[in-house]
Amino acid sequence: MLGKRFLGKLFFTGIVLMAIYACVFKLFDRTKSPIVNIALRENGKTYIFSLMTSEQVQHQISKHKSPVALPFLKLYSEDKTLYIEPEHIKEIVNVLCGNYTLHDYPEQSFDGYVTNGPSDCGKHSVHNTTTEKIGEQVLHHNYYFTHPETKNSMAIRWKLNPSTGEIQALENCSEKAFRITENPHPGETYTFSKEFVVVDLNYLTHFFGKGINLELEAENQLLYIYANN
Repeated sequence: MLGKRFLGKLFFTGIVLMAIYACVFKLFDRTKSPIVNIALRENGKTYIFSLMTSEQVQHQISKHKSPVALPFLKLYSEDKTLYIEPEHIKEIVNVLCGNYTLHDYPEQSFDGYVTNGPSDCGKHSVHNTTTEKIGEQVLHHNYYFTHPETKNSMAIRWKLNPSTGEIQALENCSEKAFRITENPHPGETYTFSKEFVVVDLNYLTHFFGKGINLELEAENQLLYIYANN
């Protein structure tokens, strides 16, 4: 009886681990576009971005534990220009506009961590409209942000029809097709072209106008942001 229970628990644990592996596999290997983390260079130091809150990072550091800081941004590249889908720009906008908190904690290869600051520089809102087809709706996305010093504002607007998958760039973004490679199962690879609504990262850096430079280090899965200090 104990042997059967042990085997049952072992089988269940194996299924759970396989499910976790499958999720991670699909998240990180579904495209050849780089998935990166942000590395902020400021005052000669390098800070790696953590999606944890500032309080959580400080708590980890107080226990002499390294906070979680994994690649999370999917970028697209064309002719050395970097693009990102607008619904994923929150962390980059916060770093560019200066809404971030630094946590000094010397690690082997960098100097500490950076987190979102207390007041987001941008606001993402969505409203729905109906179409001529009963039950079909279109999602209208608006990402609005303000320069903290000049008070100039900019809106990024696009819309999506979830029923058809149709997307349309409306303001300060564009529609571009990129080659995507998916690995649904180990040993199976599919490559195809897919269209996305994207934002040019150079456009964002120029808007904030602080002499900030970007550099992609794909082999280390890092997007370096060099602050103008």
